Amino acid sequence: MRLRHYALCAAGLLVLAFPLTVRAQDLGGLRAAGVEMSATALELQAAAQRTLAGTPAGDILLRDLQNFRTHVDEFRAALDLGRSPEDVGRRFARLASTYSLVQRDLKNLRPGLPGNLVHQVRRFEGAFGNLADLMEAD
Repeated sequence: MRLRHYALCAAGLLVLAFPLTVRAQDLGGLRAAGVEMSATALELQAAAQRTLAGTPAGDILLRDLQNFRTHVDEFRAALDLGRSPEDVGRRFARLASTYSLVQRDLKNLRPGLPGNLVHQVRRFEGAFGNLADLMEAD
């Protein structure tokens, strides 16, 4: 009887710990995606700075990319500080809103988007898509 009681307690602890383990793995994936998003945004901003700075459309893109990077940093900080899922979600919503502004800016530059930026834009879009997929799965 006593052995069965201990076995049930151990099983209960495993069941309770399982969601925490899964959540920690999801959090790790979100953190990695945030790092990737930060890096690709920085690379796109640097490439845009080299090729588009001083043009009206380029300056708007650079401003919006800087705002986007700020929101990425805030999103990542919320993850690292263990903020509530609601807070992380709000920060992601701000990030997604700024992403749509960057997308609009890029659309305004096409079809004249310089070739050296096309690769950076694809990486940027892919990184955001990955992060958005992880947020939807969470």
